[in-house]
Amino acid sequence: MGQDAINIIEEMKELTKIENSGHTYSIIRSKFM
Repeated sequence: MGQDAINIIEEMKELTKIENSGHTYSIIRSKFM
């Protein structure tokens, strides 16, 4: 893997953290409705 790929993965992890806080809430909410 090149350094670019590593950088992209790290960026995606950061974005995923931000998205997951809202996304996890949506999943939990949908499961209980």
